[in-house]
Amino acid sequence: EIRLNYVARDARLRGVSRTMIGALEEWAMLQGNEGCHLLSTETARRFYRRAGYTEDGPPAGKFGSSGSYPMSKLFNPARHRLR
Repeated sequence: EIRLNYVARDARLRGVSRTMIGALEEWAMLQGNEGCHLLSTETARRFYRRAGYTEDGPPAGKFGSSGSYPMSKLFNPARHRLR
């Protein structure tokens, strides 16, 4: 489960979040996980969809918000190989 993935405002739109999510997914896969689950904010939903996550149901109330969207992504083992 990915809990929070935030970057500083001045780091937005520079690929930092994409790099972070890629590193988290790689670590999770190397630990034997078949995928990742997370709760996305309304603002981040588009980012996670582009990263291959799908929505798993209606919004849940978490992190002080009623708009936390459960999402998940299954890994493709052929794509992730040790370098």
